[in-house]
Formats: sequence, structure tokens, C-alpha cells
Amino acid sequence: MTWVDEYDISSRIRYQKKHLYHDILFYGYDDHSFSTLGFDKERKFSETRIPFTELESLETTFPNWDIKLLIMERRDDFKYEFDLELVVQSLREYVLSSNPMRHFRMFRNESEDYIYGFAAYDCLIEYIKSDIDPQTGFDIRPFHVLWEHKICMSQRIDYMISEGYMSSSKDFVVEWKTVEETFSKLRNMMLKYSFTGNKGLLSGGIDLLQRTMQVEKSLLNQLIEILGRK
Repeated sequence: MTWVDEYDISSRIRYQKKHLYHDILFYGYDDHSFSTLGFDKERKFSETRIPFTELESLETTFPNWDIKLLIMERRDDFKYEFDLELVVQSLREYVLSSNPMRHFRMFRNESEDYIYGFAAYDCLIEYIKSDIDPQTGFDIRPFHVLWEHKICMSQRIDYMISEGYMSSSKDFVVEWKTVEETFSKLRNMMLKYSFTGNKGLLSGGIDLLQRTMQVEKSLLNQLIEILGRK
């Protein structure tokens, strides 16, 4: 893992157009390049290769960062026990938009620079309303991340049912799958906007997000109540 500026990465849409700094995970390499996943120049989430030469800018872009590349590997000797209490706590914080980092304020004071949980949706709506240029400035990633979050929650619910942490409820599972599918639709609408610039997609996206937020919040409150009985 390392940090990059997409301005220097030829496989990215912001290449030589706009600076965008972020961390990036490599999962393979050959004699000339690293392999990674991300949104390419066509805005498709796919495998891309980044030549070593395009990472030479690390020295000038991040001059004060001593560690330029972090090496990570899987540990098969480690087992994490499922923590139901932490799941319930995290769900409550998500629904209430509270800062989970407050539990670590013995190390540092809470920051007011960030938002959490459902409050992020309000900011996302404001982002949609901001009329950003779809060709160079519109960022599809928050919508993609939200969709992935719903997928992860679907998998978590399936796991908790299979392991007996909650009883099987076909209606609940079906309703949550609908939430997941709706966020997939939202992500696709915003992706289409980035190609077409059709502003009708933005207003439709806002309406879809506002309606689905209420459904998701209701389902998560039900889930908190169910898991809280354990």
C-alpha cells in the first residue's frame, strides 16, 4: 500500500488534469508495474496496472513521509471472534450519527472536521445539488462505497443468521436486499450522470436517497432491537 496523486497516473481520468491524493492498495506486480483495482479512464471499476515510473513522483509529492510503501500479508494463525456487542454499538452509532472515535479520546480530542453515520447522507445530497462538472469533477466513489456498505451489511446479516445470533426472517432479509439493490441503482444513476450530464438524474438520485434512508434507518433500528435481546 502507498499514496498516490491521480494527476500522475495515466490509467485514471484525472491524469494531467486534476490533483487527487489518496491511498492505494497493490495486490501484485511484474518487472515493470503494480496491479491494483480502481476506476479507470472510462470510469469502469477494473484491474489496472501502474508503471513503476509513474510512482517516482512519490518523492516530491509526499516528501515528509518516511515510509513510501507498506507491505502487508495475510496471517493464517490469527482468529477474530465475532463481537456481537460491538456490532450493536456500531449500529447505534451509525443510526445516531455519533462519532465512534470518542471511545479513543484518551489518545486525542474529538475532531469536528468529520461526519458519521446517517449524517453523511445529508452531505451527499448537498454534494449532488452542488452542480459539479460531470466530466472532470464529479466523484462517483461515495456512491460506490455506500453500495458496498449495503453489500457488506447483507453478508453480515446472513452470517449472523447462519451462526444463530439472530433468527431467520425472510421478510427482513428481503427488505434489506431491496435497500442494497436501491443503492446499486443510485450508484448507476450517478455513474450515468458522469457520462451524460443529464441533471434529471441528480434530482432523481436525491429523491431515491431520501426515501431509501428512511427505510434503511427503520430496518437498522429493528436489527438493533433484535440483536439487543441476545
